[in-house]
Amino acid sequence: YGRCHQPLSLLSKEKLTHLLNAAGDARILVKMERFHDRTLINGYEQTFYEGVAEALGYPNNKEPFQKLAGTLSLNTLNALLPVNLNQPEKILHVQALLFGVAGLIEFKSLDTASLFPDDRQYFETLQHLWETHRSQVPASRLTQSSWKFGGIRPANFPYRRIAALSHLIVRHEANGMFADYIETLQSCIAHDENKGYHISIPKSFYDFFCVEADDYWANHYSPGGKRLAKGQLLIGSTRSKEITINIVIPIGLIYARASKSVSLETAFNVIFQSGTKSGDNKLLRFMRHYIFGDKKDMIAVLANDKQTQGLMQIYQDFCTQNENNCLKCQFPDVINRYFSKSV
Repeated sequence: YGRCHQPLSLLSKEKLTHLLNAAGDARILVKMERFHDRTLINGYEQTFYEGVAEALGYPNNKEPFQKLAGTLSLNTLNALLPVNLNQPEKILHVQALLFGVAGLIEFKSLDTASLFPDDRQYFETLQHLWETHRSQVPASRLTQSSWKFGGIRPANFPYRRIAALSHLIVRHEANGMFADYIETLQSCIAHDENKGYHISIPKSFYDFFCVEADDYWANHYSPGGKRLAKGQLLIGSTRSKEITINIVIPIGLIYARASKSVSLETAFNVIFQSGTKSGDNKLLRFMRHYIFGDKKDMIAVLANDKQTQGLMQIYQDFCTQNENNCLKCQFPDVINRYFSKSV
C-alpha cells in the first residue's frame, strides 16, 4: 500500500469524510476554472455542447470530440438545417454533418450492396446530405485516423457516440441543451414563502443525457456490422451520470453564481453530494487498493460523488505529481498536519 494508507486508516470516519469532501470541492473548482473563460467567450450553450461531446469521447476520443464540437458549432449546425424538417429528418442531417466533419463519413470497408435495403438507404442518404452541405461547413482536420477504436468496447465506438450526440442536439434544438437542463433542475426546486425552498432530485434526473433510439446505431456497433439481437441505448445511465458530474455541475455552478441564484447553486451541490452509486473505473479500483488498502470501513466513506471525486483529486494532486513515487509524496505529511486526531 501507499505511505498515505497508514495515516489515513487512523483518521476517524468524520475526518476522513471531511478530507475527501474538501478534495471534492477542490476538484470542482478546477473544472470550473477550465470552463469559466469559455462560457464568457462562447456562451453557455456552445460550451455545454462542447463539454458533452468531450465527455462522450472520454477517455480515448476526448480530443477528436473536442475538435468536432469546436469546428461544427451549434450556430453553424442551426444555420445549415433546412426549415420544416421533422425530427427524424433533422437527426439525419445532423448526423451527416457530424460524421462528415469528423472525417468518418466514408465508412471505409462498408459494402453498401450487401446491406439490407433500409440500411443501404440510410448510408446513401448520409452521403448525399454530406455532399449537399460540405462546401458550407468549416474546414476540418479530423480524419478516420484521428479516432481510436482499439481498446474500446464496441458499444462505445465513436460512430455510436456521434449518433448519440445528434439525438441530443435535435432533442434540445428549440431551447438548447443547457437551457433545458436548467429548466428541468429548477422544476425540482419548490419555493415556499415561509421555509424558503426545498430541493428534491428524482433518480430519473440523472438519466437526462440517456439516449434511447430505434435507428441503425441502436442496433449496430459498426457500419455494416452484425445486427444486435436487441437494441441498445446510445447513452446509458452510467455515462449520463459521468456527464452530469464532469460537465454539468462545473458549468452549472458558474451559471448559478453568475446569476446569483442561491437555490440553483444549492441544487447543483445536492446533485454533487447525491448518494447514488458512482461509476467504477481502473483508477478508482487502484486508489481503493493503494490508498484505502481495500478496507471496507474506509471504502464505505465513499458515499457520494463528491467523495469519489475527492479521491480522484488526491491522486491528481499527489500521486501523478510525484510520478507515483511514494517516497517523494507530501500527502502523508498533509494528513498528519491538518487531519490527524491530534488536531
